[in-house]
Amino acid sequence: DDFLRSKNCISPAMATGSNGTLLYSLIFLHSSHLKGHSTLGASIRQHLIAKDSDVTVEELDDILKMTSLKTLIMVDSYDEGLRENPLLEDLIKGDVVPHASLILTSRFNYLSSKETHFQTIYDIQRYDQERKIQHVKKFAKHKNISFDSFEPLLQMMHRELELSSNPLTLTLLCLLFKEDKKLQKTSRCALFSSIHKFIIKNAARRLGCSPQEAEELLIPLSKLAYQAY
Repeated sequence: DDFLRSKNCISPAMATGSNGTLLYSLIFLHSSHLKGHSTLGASIRQHLIAKDSDVTVEELDDILKMTSLKTLIMVDSYDEGLRENPLLEDLIKGDVVPHASLILTSRFNYLSSKETHFQTIYDIQRYDQERKIQHVKKFAKHKNISFDSFEPLLQMMHRELELSSNPLTLTLLCLLFKEDKKLQKTSRCALFSSIHKFIIKNAARRLGCSPQEAEELLIPLSKLAYQAY
């Protein structure tokens, strides 16, 4: 299932050791960002680096060639950018930055011919009705709450089939319902608003900051979640 999508959401993150030596980098790109580029550095320079930066394509390519640099490359939505994209194909085959680790996401059935290039494959399936109920039972047991008290939530799940089919959003619904049992009577718009406020409130509490500050920190993730949904 297509579960990640981003544009300018995550920049290359690089950490240095005490001696100034680069330790690792994280690179997140949409598959379409690789189109029209002959090197990974060129794609990163256009899509992830600020336009007024002095960093050059050549410098980025040189950094990526460093075998001492532990690099994780995440390429999202292979199915949306697979056509006329030789750089993407070379990256999958290991011809580009061969020492790096690659995580590639795609909708079903598009990557069957590429599976030999990967060590691990995860297939994310949506919940059917039985798995939804088991998920809520597990949540109730974990929180030491009577499963019967979630009956209104189970009824709402029949209405919000798509939301409740996703394990993450179903967990959020359980957490929300635990605090406000009137949620089953709200509209989808109000439900999304409640989820948003719930995330901001808990992030602020954990970070020890105001809800406004937490929201600013979470804007990139909010964009990612919106585009993925």
